[in-house]
Formats: sequence, C-alpha cells, structure tokens
Amino acid sequence: MPPRAIEEAPPEEKPAGDIVAWITGYWGWDDEAKDYLWVSGFWRVMPPGRTWTPGAWQKGAGGHRWVSGYWGVAAVESQPTEYLPPPPNSLDAGPSIPAPDVSLHTVGKEDGGQRGPKQRALLEHFGLTPASNLLEIGCGVGRLAYELSDYFEPAGRYTGFDISEAAIDWLNEHYAPALPGFRFDHLDVANPRFNPTGRQEPGEVRFPYPDAGFDLVVAFEVFMHVDRLGVEVYLAEIARVLRPGARAVVTFMAVYDDARPGRYAGRDFVAVGDGVYTRLPDRSGWSLGYHDSLIRQMISEAGLQLDETIEGSWHRPLEPPTPGLQHGCDVYVVARPG
Repeated sequence: MPPRAIEEAPPEEKPAGDIVAWITGYWGWDDEAKDYLWVSGFWRVMPPGRTWTPGAWQKGAGGHRWVSGYWGVAAVESQPTEYLPPPPNSLDAGPSIPAPDVSLHTVGKEDGGQRGPKQRALLEHFGLTPASNLLEIGCGVGRLAYELSDYFEPAGRYTGFDISEAAIDWLNEHYAPALPGFRFDHLDVANPRFNPTGRQEPGEVRFPYPDAGFDLVVAFEVFMHVDRLGVEVYLAEIARVLRPGARAVVTFMAVYDDARPGRYAGRDFVAVGDGVYTRLPDRSGWSLGYHDSLIRQMISEAGLQLDETIEGSWHRPLEPPTPGLQHGCDVYVVARPG
C-alpha cells in the first residue's frame, strides 16, 4: 500500500505565461529498490486545450496498481474520471500458451500488458516478418516470445537467451514444446542485480550461435544492466551473428548533455565514468546510462553502422505522446554492413 501523499508547497518561481499548472507529486514504484519513491511536483506549461488528470494508485483484487496520469481535453475533463478494471483475457483469439510468469524474473515494467505488443510493432517497422530468424538478447520471462507465438510462418524462427535460469527453465517447460521453431537458452552471465553468482563475466561472453545466423537481433532494456566492457562485447557478438545487411534494434538510457544527464523515476543520473552514468551510485552496475557519443563509438567499434535512432519518451515523462514510433528507452537501429 503506498504511503500517504506528501504535502508540498509550490515554489514561487514558475514559468511565465497564463497556462501554467502545478503538477502534484506522487508516490512512484522503484523496481530496482523494490520500494515506493516520492516524485516531487513541479510547474508545467500546459498544452493548449488540455488539462492534467493526476495518476492514482487503485486497489484491486491483486493489490494496488498504478493508473498513469494523462493530458485530457479540457472540455471533457470537467466530468469526473471513471477508472475501470482491466478487461478479462480474450477466449477467442491470441496465443494458446500461458501468459508469461512475471514473478520469475522481476525486471521491466508491464506497461499495462502492452510491452510485448509494442515491441512487436517496433520490430515490424524495422523489418520483422513472419519468415524472420530472430534473436532476442535478454528474453526475460518471454513477453516478446508470447506475442510472437502465433506470428511466424514455418520458415520463421525465434531464439531467446537470458541470464535468469528460472525464467529459461519455465519457458522451456511451457513454451518450447508447444512452439516449433522457438528456442530458449540460459547463459550464466554474472550481473550484480539479477545473477550475482554467474560464472561468466559480461566481457567474456560469446553467444552460443554460429556466425551470420540471424536476420534480426533485438535487445530491449538490456544495456542499462550491463557495464561498458559487457556492452562492447555484446555489440561485437551482435555483429558476428547478424547476416550481412541485417539489422539489430537495441535500447539504451542515453544521455545527451553532460551538464544535465537526466532524471528517471525520481532519481538523477550521475556520472561514474567517462560517458557512463547511473541512477544508483551506491549500487555498482545498477541502472546504467551511456552518453550518446559513447554509444555511437561502441557501435562503430563493433563493426556496425548506425541506421536510425528514436529518442526515448523517458526524457519527457509528462509530455503528450508525439506522432510516430514511441519507446520508453532510446532506440538505436544498427546494421551489419554487407
């Protein structure tokens, strides 16, 4: 249950203009600290014709869930907001396998059950087809695999690996037998948060797959948990297993300004190395960010070319979504030349 809200007095200094509103603070949930975290309020210039409806914790059968705030149409927002319960799962369509067991590997936000569908839409934009041979780095509990379980043609293939043995064991028990062409592998790679007793360091990893075996590789929200040497090795391995001309979609928490590295979930990024940042400086290897120039350097040194980038929405948490592709983290689309 979230604590009682903290009463904050808005500061006298605020942006100029007539459409300025005070956005109240709230208790967010910090997945890394496993605790509630107070996010302070601030002044905000409102989008024209919009008004802010604050988020709220709603109590349900399984505990409390966070309902995000939103910018609504001012004329409509004069009416009370009604929060409806989540809809039941469809019985007529969708995968015939069990939904991922998120208790096995507590990493990443569920995003209202839309994490897998959003990932699939992004990958389709960058070349995923039912005939693709896809490798997912950090497949976790199988959110993307679940979304793709009824997607591939017979020629299509999905391979995923993760450092969580519990997650991979569950996927091999519940998904692999029911999904021809799907493969799940465990790599016992050390990680200070998720696998502290791992036998292999990230900088020593070699993916257990042949050269030029995949026409698409993806790593969603992986490199925020990997140190610089590990990122360099992973990018080199991506280049090795990609077919010439094929692409990879990888995400980072990218920093663009040394003087203002950014703030996420109530914590500021601070520098801990040349181009390396963290939100949790007292926990080595947790919640890492990398400067955009360093990311581009590591991509180039791995033998990959940068095709496209998408700035993550985490840089603008309270702004309405802009048209086009969206993702929480910063997206880097790279390709193996050839």
